[in-house]
Amino acid sequence: KVVVDFSDVAAWSATTEYTLVAIFPDFLVAPAATPLEFYVDNFGVNGAKTPDITVPATVYNARLADWNATNAFDGTKIWGDAGIAQGWFDVHTGYFAKYVAAGSTFDLRYRVTNAATGVNAPDGTVVTLSLGAAWSESNAKFSAGNTIVDGVTKWGGNGQEDMATVTAVVTNGFATVSLKSNDTVADASANPGHANANPAGLNPRFMQVKIKVEGSNTVTRQDWVNIIATKPSAAPTVTSVSARNARAGQAVDIVGTNLGDALTHSAALVTPSTAKTGEVSTPVTVLFVSADRTRMTVLSPELTQKGTFVVTNTGGSAGSTAFAASVTTTSRPTISMPASLVREIGSTITLTGNNLASVSSVTIGEVAAQFRIVNATSIVVTVPAGVQSGSKISATNAGGTTTTSKFIYQAAVIENSTTAAKVGETVTLTGSSLKVRSIVFGGNKAAKPVTNENGLVTVVVPTGALSGPIKITTSAGTYFTKAFTVTPPTPTVSSFTPSGKKGLTVVTVRGTALRGATVTVGSTAVTLLPGANSTSLKFVIPADATSGKITVTTLGGSVESVDSLNIN
Repeated sequence: KVVVDFSDVAAWSATTEYTLVAIFPDFLVAPAATPLEFYVDNFGVNGAKTPDITVPATVYNARLADWNATNAFDGTKIWGDAGIAQGWFDVHTGYFAKYVAAGSTFDLRYRVTNAATGVNAPDGTVVTLSLGAAWSESNAKFSAGNTIVDGVTKWGGNGQEDMATVTAVVTNGFATVSLKSNDTVADASANPGHANANPAGLNPRFMQVKIKVEGSNTVTRQDWVNIIATKPSAAPTVTSVSARNARAGQAVDIVGTNLGDALTHSAALVTPSTAKTGEVSTPVTVLFVSADRTRMTVLSPELTQKGTFVVTNTGGSAGSTAFAASVTTTSRPTISMPASLVREIGSTITLTGNNLASVSSVTIGEVAAQFRIVNATSIVVTVPAGVQSGSKISATNAGGTTTTSKFIYQAAVIENSTTAAKVGETVTLTGSSLKVRSIVFGGNKAAKPVTNENGLVTVVVPTGALSGPIKITTSAGTYFTKAFTVTPPTPTVSSFTPSGKKGLTVVTVRGTALRGATVTVGSTAVTLLPGANSTSLKFVIPADATSGKITVTTLGGSVESVDSLNIN
C-alpha cells in the first residue's frame, strides 16, 4: 500500500474538478495480470465528497490464429447477419465460418493481444468461450471435454445462444480449446467443396463460439465463429499431371475430379516402400484449387525424389502417374505479353507464360500488385492504386525476376485545358496519364510539347493553327480537348500617311494582322475602302475628324499609332 500526500489539499475548491497525477516509486511492482486499485480520500476537506477514480479499460483483441482460405470463409458475405453490433458481437468483431468433419476433434486457437500495443496478453490470462446453437434447426452437437452443446434437446424451438462455457488460459500469447463434433455423417451438411461457399441450406448444423478475456476492467474484440459439421467429400481421382519432372519451386497442375475440399486439400509426393527402404512421403504446397475441383496447382518440393503425387481429402486418396522432383531451383517465370495494354486501376490483366503460379510477388512499375493463380501457366493480376501509366510488369519466383518488355498504360484524362490562345502563346493541359506522343492543332498543325509530364503538358500554338479541338495522342490512344479557339494576333501599325485634308485625302495604313479591323482617328470612326487585307487598309479622312492617333482594333486586340494623323 502506498500513500500519496497532496499537502496543499486545503486550498482546493469544493466546486472544481481536479486531475491527480502520482509518480510511483521504482520499488512498487505488481504482477502483470494484477490490476492496480486506486482510492482517494480527501477527508471531507471543504465539505467535498470523496472523488471518483476512473481507470481506462484494457482492450484485448482475440483473433483466430489458424484461419485460412482452405478451412474457412467470411460469414458476413454469405449470411449477412443483421446482428452485427448487437447482442453477441460489436462492430470490431470478425464473423466467420469454419468447416469441420462430422465426428472429428479439432482445436480453436486464439491469439490474444493488447489492442493498443499489440503485445501478447500475459501468460495465465483467463479467457471464457461461450458455446451455443443459435437456433434449434442447427441441431449442433459438440463437446468440450465433459461440456456438451445440443441445441434441440436443451432449448427446444427457440434454441439458445449461451448454452455452455469453457475456459482456456493464455500461453505465449495463445488460448486454445479442444472441441469435438458429435454429429454423424448422416446428419451433417453436404460439403460445399471450396472455402467461399455456404453449405446446403441457410441453416446447416453448426455451433457458435464467442470469446471474452476475463478481468475486472477489460474489453474484448473478438473473432466470432460458426463451426459447421460437414459430410466427407467424394474420393478424388487424378487423370494427368502437367509435367513429368520439375525443379524445386516449379508450379505443376494436377488434373482430376473432387480435388478440392473445404476441410482440407492435401497433396504429397510419395515414393513406395521397397525391401530396403521405407515409404517416403513429402508434403507439397497447394497453391490453388479450381472452383470446379478439377485442377490443383502445387509446388514441386525442394529435394530429389521420384514417386507419384497423392491427393487426399475427407473422401479418400488418389495417385498420379510417375513424377520426378529435382533439388535444383526452378527457373524464373516467363511472361507471354505480345503487346502493351491499356488497363485502369482496379481492372485485371491475365498473364500467361511458364511457371507463373510459382511467383511470390508481382509489381507494376514500383507498386506491388495482388494476383490470383489460374493454373501453372496463368495468373490474373489486379492493377493497383498508385501505379504510373507506362509501367512494366515484373514477376518474381524462387528462380528470379522477369520483367516484360511491354507496358501497362492507363487512359489519359484531360481535366483542364486552355480554351483560347494566340499563335506563339502557351497552352496548358492538366489531368492524369497525360504523357503525350504527339499534339496536333486544328488545321493539322503539329506542335512539340514544352512540358510533358504524367499530369501536365504545355505546348506553344503553332503558326497556321486553326480553331478546333486539340488532338492528343498518348501510348494509350487518341484523345481530344474541348473546343479550342485560336485567337488572332494583335495587330501592328508600321506606317501611314502623316497628314491630309478632310473629305479628300486617302490614308494608307500598313502593318500586320489588320484583316477585319475597325479604325478610328482620335475618337472618330472611319469607313474602310474596299481591298483591305492583313497588311494594309485605306480610308478617306472623314469631314468631322480632327487630328489624332490612328487606332486599329481586331479580335486579337487594339494598337495605336505612334504618331498622330495631322488633318488640314
